[in-house]
Amino acid sequence: MRNLLTILIALIVLTSFVSALSVELKNPPDGARYVRPPLITFVCAANGTSLRYLQLYTNFDGTWKLKLEKENPIPNQDIPFLVQNPPEGTFNWNCLAISND
Repeated sequence: MRNLLTILIALIVLTSFVSALSVELKNPPDGARYVRPPLITFVCAANGTSLRYLQLYTNFDGTWKLKLEKENPIPNQDIPFLVQNPPEGTFNWNCLAISND
């Protein structure tokens, strides 16, 4: 029982050092409409320590795929992703933050 308690305390201490990442989708807003735009700027911001990558995912062709990636983005700052000649239609997008941890 004492070993189990020691392991439990160690896990609690270790998990307090693991930082969570959060992502905010800033642009374009939900429901945005474009008529044949030559360029759309997607903007995300990520928060957390040891931020290594910020990735833009889209489902332009109906399947979620990595579209663009920024290495070593600055935390808490808007990070633009410029997408040239996006397809016509309705699509979703999201950003993923990845840390070194």
